[in-house]
Amino acid sequence: MLTASVRSQCLALLIAAVTATLFWSATRFQWLLYWDDGAHLHWNEAYKGFSPTHLRWFFTPFLGQFMPLTWASWALDFKLFGLDPVAFHRTNVLLHAVNAGLLFLVAHRLLTVALPRVPGVSVWPHRLTAGAAFAALLWALHPMRVESVAWVNERRDVLCGLFYLLAVLTYLIAVAEGRIDRLLRAGSVQELRFAAFEKFLGPSTAPTNRKWLTLSVVCFACAVLSKALAVTLPVVLLLLDYYPLRRRAFMEKVPYVVISAVGVVMAFVALAGMQVIAPLHWISLEDRVLIAAYSWWFYIATTVWPAGLSPLYELTFKPHLFEWRYVTAVAGVSVWTWLAVRGWRIGQPAWLVAWLAYVVAILPVTGVVQNGYQLVALRYSYLSILPLVILAGGGVAIALDRATARPRTAGLVLASLVLGGLAVATTRYLPVFHDGIAFWTRAVRTEPSCVACADMLVHQAGGLAPAQRELEAVVAAHPDLQEQRWHLGMVAYMRAHGAEGEGHFREYIRQAEARDPGYIPRIEVGRQNHLALARHVLRGPQVTDPNVFDGTVRGLVPRP
Repeated sequence: MLTASVRSQCLALLIAAVTATLFWSATRFQWLLYWDDGAHLHWNEAYKGFSPTHLRWFFTPFLGQFMPLTWASWALDFKLFGLDPVAFHRTNVLLHAVNAGLLFLVAHRLLTVALPRVPGVSVWPHRLTAGAAFAALLWALHPMRVESVAWVNERRDVLCGLFYLLAVLTYLIAVAEGRIDRLLRAGSVQELRFAAFEKFLGPSTAPTNRKWLTLSVVCFACAVLSKALAVTLPVVLLLLDYYPLRRRAFMEKVPYVVISAVGVVMAFVALAGMQVIAPLHWISLEDRVLIAAYSWWFYIATTVWPAGLSPLYELTFKPHLFEWRYVTAVAGVSVWTWLAVRGWRIGQPAWLVAWLAYVVAILPVTGVVQNGYQLVALRYSYLSILPLVILAGGGVAIALDRATARPRTAGLVLASLVLGGLAVATTRYLPVFHDGIAFWTRAVRTEPSCVACADMLVHQAGGLAPAQRELEAVVAAHPDLQEQRWHLGMVAYMRAHGAEGEGHFREYIRQAEARDPGYIPRIEVGRQNHLALARHVLRGPQVTDPNVFDGTVRGLVPRP
């Protein structure tokens, strides 16, 4: 008969296989050349090797990122397979599949410790397994993972996720290996009730396995070297120490904190080199609080209902408190915080710990340090949503434990339908990342006001005809979208539809001169470039160079 540990490992492999099967179609996708794949990988010669020069370059901040291990993984793909997009996509898919299996192992260990602390809950292996499997599949099969898996440039997400989950798993083995194993063995033959649990578990000052702890620190360092977003892990480990591990060990977190501090410094150095951090006079502190609240709520709401997903959610206007999406976000965050605090006050801190771990994990990309054009991005949920999906897995395990036979069967069917629905949604969303035209067409359709989406759509090689069709549909439905009208005028003009293009330019100039201020200054600079170029085209010769679509014309508008 297989032991509990072997059964868990076999199920982890099965979950990884299911995940790989779902995402395998991504291995046939092309490069997204005009959305970082080109600048980072296709046209970049600096990473394509393992010479001392290449190795030094891996540790050089580039395009706002410090990710030496991610560069090394891309270099390995290149050395083995050349610039074949199939190979690069295949590595992404396999890494995500491994991460799904690792998340099951992490969730299984955490639920094994946490659930007996809930009054009236038993520790039956199949219920723990069902909860952990639901958490892993909920995360792995969700369409919000598509951006991180099907976009080669987001190798940093899946590689960082690998080392992040390994760091947590080895930490759990280091600090609670014996206790968790005893629970698993005992739970297979008897029911452990809450009253006897603390005595059975043993003292909270159980010795730490230093070898596993060292391995955890090494894995954490690798996660930070893959993507700086992993720097919040020390706080997450402290929260796990509070619950469910019930231990105090601050000094052992010192190596994690040192690595985290180095990662933060390098991340700021990389961003400073790109000059993309928005200053306070562009986006005020009050605006950043609203953006943070919206971010915290967006990833939860989209996890629950993943409809209308887009590759780019552009930050175009300054946020306003009474705008409906910010009102909803503030209300949602307030309610969740109240529920978390209430659970803690009645002796059930799981909600509070999961909520705080999520808030901390997503904090660096909530707009507190705003950079880039995005308001939110689906890829930012790859690591941050992990505490909440484990919480959901715990809820499934508790529901199965407390339900009688018929409701338990109905619950399993419902959970299966949820996972199946997510898998179908992922299958439908995956083709968006097949190539640049599909990518930006989806972005423009989902977010008609997205300026960068229209800009990138017309950048695609040979894509002027489909770009014109998409922009015509957008402008017809939303005639007040000025920048999309500018792009339509430029596409029409370049395709020798001179009178049509001139008409769109004249209407753009009329709308631009009459519009109200309230744009973010960084965006407004681009709009002023567009205005100058529209006037220039109406006065000057035919424009045939697609590079004008970046809105920059030498000598027309001073650069900021």
